[in-house]
Amino acid sequence: MRRHQSKRGTSLALVGSTLALTLGAIAAHAQDSVPASEAEGTQRWFVELVGAPIADGASSASVRNEKAAFRKAAAAAGIAFQERKAYDTLFNGFSVSVDGANRVKLQQLAGVKAVYPVEIVAAPNPEVNAISPDLV
Repeated sequence: MRRHQSKRGTSLALVGSTLALTLGAIAAHAQDSVPASEAEGTQRWFVELVGAPIADGASSASVRNEKAAFRKAAAAAGIAFQERKAYDTLFNGFSVSVDGANRVKLQQLAGVKAVYPVEIVAAPNPEVNAISPDLV
């Protein structure tokens, strides 16, 4: 059981690190959405909600309620989007597929902190001989 928890913790850490690096590379300030001109043509977006994630002390109930309120507000506003993934622990928000006009509407919903384009970040390819014998 300890081994399973360790793998799960490592997986969560990798997901969190990847998400943090992606978001950090995209925007210098978490409060600022990325201008559409910087992500022209993409239809996949991270939608960050204003509430804190569970890792920052929010209860799972409050995070769930905030997501439910977002979904309800988007439906009431007639905003068409496809929810791809919901995030609770390290990031409070979603990844969605949405066209440009509806993305702008999503950004304007109450409870939305920021919207960031989803980008693919390639992992570096380390050199085979990069490890010095002194470091082994």
